[in-house]
Amino acid sequence: MLGVEPAGSDGFYQSVKLRTLEIDEPRCQLSLVLDGQAQKLNLGEQAFFSTRFPPAPKVDAALVFVGYGLNIPEKNYNDFAGLDLKNKVAVILTGSPADVPSALSAHYQSRAERWKALKAAGAIGVIQIPNPASMDLRGRGCR
Repeated sequence: MLGVEPAGSDGFYQSVKLRTLEIDEPRCQLSLVLDGQAQKLNLGEQAFFSTRFPPAPKVDAALVFVGYGLNIPEKNYNDFAGLDLKNKVAVILTGSPADVPSALSAHYQSRAERWKALKAAGAIGVIQIPNPASMDLRGRGCR
């Protein structure tokens, strides 16, 4: 062999601590407020929390619709042009415009690139709406 020796805590096996994040839906709520009137959303039906990032305990900020939430200099495409996103939550559609080549689309739709553009525009959060063009009309679409 190559003289490689096991370096794990049990031969070649090594213990790894994993962290998990779970949403306690019965103790969570999400409401949209317009003119002082709260509209509660049903979790699991009308809204979903992502466990990819810890959600903020409370956000009191205006929402701004930002189309796809993309800035693609190579195509002179900028959803943020003329919008004030400072300290606001961006509401975006998933996906990208049909005329953007797939390689550019994939790059700029990545979480890191999309958030970098949103943050640079001043956004403090993001709400994603599944693109109706990619939804299965029987209710089984992207979530």
